[in-house]
Amino acid sequence: MSETEIDRLLAPKGPRARKSARSQRPRGPIVALSGRNQLRGVVDEVRTEGLLAQVRLRIGDQMLTAVITRDAVDELRLKRGDTAMAIVKATEVMIAKEAK
Repeated sequence: MSETEIDRLLAPKGPRARKSARSQRPRGPIVALSGRNQLRGVVDEVRTEGLLAQVRLRIGDQMLTAVITRDAVDELRLKRGDTAMAIVKATEVMIAKEAK
């Protein structure tokens, strides 16, 4: 469950409560994260269009592309050359091998 969903479920009800809960959301660096599938890389490209953004992360000699919200890109202030981390959460992982 995402942090924003937890905040939504725990937040007091009513228009005033929603407004104040948003303004009190903690900001700052990630201190700890339970996910172990963390891939550190360098932002190669950020493309935004409408509500979405495409972020390409260079991890060694591989590229990982993620589509996230434009708000997330703005909040993280992502730009080319930044060091960033891809955190992968998946219920399934597939392994493939090229035919010989």
